[in-house]
Amino acid sequence: MWKAFNLSWDLLVMSENPKQYNAHLKLMKRDFHTVPEAIEYVEQSWLGPYKERFVAAWTDKVMHLGNYTSNRAECAHGKLKNHLGSSQCNFARLWEQIDKLINLQITELKGTFERDLSCWQHEFRIHLLDDIRGVVSKEAMRMIIKKANEVEILVASNRACECSIRRTHGLPCSHEIAPFKIDNKPLPLSIVHDHWKKLFLVAPAKDPSITETVKADWDIFFRRLQGTTEEQQRHMMNKFKEFVHPECTSLVEPEQKARGRGRPKKDQISNSTRRLPSEFEYVEASVSTPKPVKEKLRRKPKNQESNLYSSRPCKV
Repeated sequence: MWKAFNLSWDLLVMSENPKQYNAHLKLMKRDFHTVPEAIEYVEQSWLGPYKERFVAAWTDKVMHLGNYTSNRAECAHGKLKNHLGSSQCNFARLWEQIDKLINLQITELKGTFERDLSCWQHEFRIHLLDDIRGVVSKEAMRMIIKKANEVEILVASNRACECSIRRTHGLPCSHEIAPFKIDNKPLPLSIVHDHWKKLFLVAPAKDPSITETVKADWDIFFRRLQGTTEEQQRHMMNKFKEFVHPECTSLVEPEQKARGRGRPKKDQISNSTRRLPSEFEYVEASVSTPKPVKEKLRRKPKNQESNLYSSRPCKV
């Protein structure tokens, strides 16, 4: 019963809207009517005064980026206490230990950011993530893939999307991913919140020479655009729009056939060093007479051969 009660409580806490919350609460009261003390405790001590603070129907109305509790602060406090070893120390030792702990956390964060920038699992190597792979964190891509897998369920059930992940994490929900997945186009970077793009501790300094170079190149492009025909201008503007709006391009990545395992067949790759036959060899092979087939001698059974050499004793 305790396991079933925990499951019912989890469903109640993860309710997506007040209507679903009321339905789950009604279901809990019906299933556990034999223990009214537990239902009374849950309603009076938790749901009544504090449901807006931990039930998803109310907490998912703001952007919390996955921080549901204060576990991160408590974990950092616990690490600091373990690092100090004792509560009786002077200010110099306290400062030294805190500095070592912060430097250790910075090193771990740098390693995590480098892995997000360069190392990706096979689940992230899909066409839908081509424009955001290596720019956003793996956790964000993992949640996007989860919502992309729910597109077929959403379309088949014909139900409205709750858009909870857009409000809480700043990531595209299922109905935003659906048109890109149907048209086989990658998701644009602008659809992801800036929080998931911060894969560095210190923002790199801007180089003013890059801005000047871009302005000079843009002036050259504009002068060349004015000196071309109308058809060439249309073609150049179409190319320019593909850079400005990459989600509107008509180009589709060609499908690659999956390479099977094992050695390729002989008809695909020939590594033979034998020369090709000459023309006269083809002629000789076509007019050559077939070789006579030798007639195989019929062999007698073993029992007959043994009878020929066997002799019976003669009677005198």
